Amino acid sequence: MIINNIIKKPVSIANAVLPFKKKNVVPIKINKSIEIVIVPNLGGINSHQDNVGIILEEKNILKILSKRYKNVSITEINSEEDLEALVKRKPDLVFSGVKYFIFNNKNIWLNDYLEMFEISYIASSKAALDNESDKNIAKKIMQKNNIRTADFFITNPGEYLKESSIPIKFPLFIKPVTGGDSRGVDKKSLVFNFEDFTAKVLDIKIKQNSPSLVETYLAGKEYSVGIFEDSIDGSLRAMPIEIIIKKY
Repeated sequence: MIINNIIKKPVSIANAVLPFKKKNVVPIKINKSIEIVIVPNLGGINSHQDNVGIILEEKNILKILSKRYKNVSITEINSEEDLEALVKRKPDLVFSGVKYFIFNNKNIWLNDYLEMFEISYIASSKAALDNESDKNIAKKIMQKNNIRTADFFITNPGEYLKESSIPIKFPLFIKPVTGGDSRGVDKKSLVFNFEDFTAKVLDIKIKQNSPSLVETYLAGKEYSVGIFEDSIDGSLRAMPIEIIIKKY
């Protein structure tokens, strides 16, 4: 009798599975505060700023971090008072590409300042940035720690007067010793002969006011490599990140 009743009153498949339909689960957000710190750019969009190491797309970062953290905001620092207010709020993390601020003709390095107040941050301290900004120092640190890097030498205009005196064979890649953001790097950075070598070294000296770092040319993709020091034993570890750039 029970079987007959079921046959006479069939239930549609849609209605049968409806009570078991999985509901949308809202992810539980972590109760942490993150401030994305930026500075005004008085030049054009994404124009170079000496005091900014990484140009952030702050609105996209805000959207991404807000999916997992409760309190995420964008903070623009325009004065020393703004910086003091930031540390008073004591966020759990400061997410920023800013290296330093210039207030009253003095530089205040953001991450060193945050460290005094025990506030966590991304990126590096001034000491680490100094090592990174001078490519000669950075490459010597790599060699000392047995991290492979292309053969190189440092030069200024007029130092090598003939091709046979150059310590590395062509092709060579030439860029300024100091600075970042690919400044001084263009289609003429890759050289195949002595004439192009001398021209590029002179160009870097005139336009960048920097000696040239001359490396063995390595074909392939470009990577930005972060070097992390283990706080316990002092060992270094390279963490590569692929950077996709426009073709010249």
